[in-house]
Amino acid sequence: MAVSKIHADNVEHAILKSDSAVAVKWIKNKAEEIVQAALIDVQEIQKIWERRPDWDFRKIPRICNGLAHGVSKWAYGANWDGPIPPPLILENVFCEEGFHTPNCS
Repeated sequence: MAVSKIHADNVEHAILKSDSAVAVKWIKNKAEEIVQAALIDVQEIQKIWERRPDWDFRKIPRICNGLAHGVSKWAYGANWDGPIPPPLILENVFCEEGFHTPNCS
């Protein structure tokens, strides 16, 4: 989970974005009723967030999340751990997700 990773890397300031208004509401409002399937993840994020007051969680439109989803999908499939060099993003994510660049064949 990205939150655990950036917490472990001791990132002090972060803005975490989600295209799920419900998820952001669950994280920001401890009184909100959370579905059982998400409970453990949301509680873990809330615990980390208590120790990272300079972090923020924001809702973004789903259409804005396409590239982030593509990067995550590629990194997971490649079992990638660590920063992704921009050339790999261009070659492996932009083209697969339908973003056309000069590097796409």
